[in-house]
Amino acid sequence: MSTKDEMLKQALILFNTYGYENVGIQKIIDSVGVKKPTLYHYFGSKNGLLKHLLDENFGNLIKSLKEHASYQGHLLNTLEETVKVHFSFAKTYKEFYSLHLNMLSASVKSEIFQTAKVHIDWLYDSLTQIFIDAVPEHGNLRNKDRQLAITFYGMIHSYIQMYLHDEISLDGDAYFLVTKQFMYGIFA
Repeated sequence: MSTKDEMLKQALILFNTYGYENVGIQKIIDSVGVKKPTLYHYFGSKNGLLKHLLDENFGNLIKSLKEHASYQGHLLNTLEETVKVHFSFAKTYKEFYSLHLNMLSASVKSEIFQTAKVHIDWLYDSLTQIFIDAVPEHGNLRNKDRQLAITFYGMIHSYIQMYLHDEISLDGDAYFLVTKQFMYGIFA
């Protein structure tokens, strides 16, 4: 593993364990065994390191969502694929998804939230767009798109949080159960 990759890995662990604001550059470089100029060379700053970490990981999630979860005329299938992508991503990138959930709870004025905001906005906007696109087939969704996106993401994140706490499994048909529960609520 390269020094750059090791810094990213250790920073992710430290940010998750202690919180972004509580981790200084010194703690990151000590965990890797390098000097400050090495971190500055690769990332420019602690925030630059965070930005790189977010761009890389959110980039993987966003790419997968674009490939597998765009609306194609069938809302149930699209939402199932959205859940599958998130569940698969959470299982593959547990440490990052945990940080993602922490970012969502951070103060909107915090550095970590502000740095992640562009990615968080994209995720909510893309899910909102799915509900907007579904209105011709499901007129009862009209003018509820953002509310539905927030609620659906809340369900996904709740299940993933329980998974990260070793309370549930995301295997089998868990994606279907989440989607079915949500769909029952919006069509009931």
